[in-house]
Amino acid sequence: MSQAPQFVISEFTNPSGKIVFLLTGWLDGKRIRKNFPSRAAASAERQTMEIQQIQSATGVRTAATLERLNAYVGLMVGVDTLVYFLRRTAVK
Repeated sequence: MSQAPQFVISEFTNPSGKIVFLLTGWLDGKRIRKNFPSRAAASAERQTMEIQQIQSATGVRTAATLERLNAYVGLMVGVDTLVYFLRRTAVK
């Protein structure tokens, strides 16, 4: 038997007329309601919430945190930019 999804993403029109994606659900007994400009952003947050829910239920945390991953991505962007400009100046 499959379980109902814990977090739901639905398209929602704000009173201002702007279309957003609403993430709703429950996490640690607290109601979650967040608006996102895109479905991709809402889906990413839903995945984060599902991981937090599993971690709180099992007491297990993953070793790679989001901060570490963001630092790594930032470092890689910096290295790519440096290599791009070094190659660009070396050709001239």
